Amino acid sequence: MAGLGDDDEDLSMEEKVNDTFFVSSCCDWMPQKMKTKRRLAIEKLPMHEPAPSTILNIDNTELIYANFVPPGYHYFYFVQGLERCFLSPKYEVVRFKNTNVLLNRVEIKPKIHTFESAFVIKDG
Repeated sequence: MAGLGDDDEDLSMEEKVNDTFFVSSCCDWMPQKMKTKRRLAIEKLPMHEPAPSTILNIDNTELIYANFVPPGYHYFYFVQGLERCFLSPKYEVVRFKNTNVLLNRVEIKPKIHTFESAFVIKDG
């Protein structure tokens, strides 16, 4: 019977314990798996092609999560493995909506561009 997590059956328990997830208000509090630059580069290669040596030299320690996020305040935290939750010291730590829950907060400012005028000339 198929269930949640069946696609991760080939991962060892050690790999699952070391996974780090980003959990945020901008993602509806759904955990998003963070990956290293090396993992992202390897995933772009065809399945049976050997990895070139340039990919093996890419940083394998810094985890990345990237997504388009609407402007405003967003709250987040990290989960490592099955039970370790932590915050980042690089971002502001605040109480979430007057509760005793502490989360990181980041403010995304809107992109404001000045556009040049465009003129359309119509026949007739």
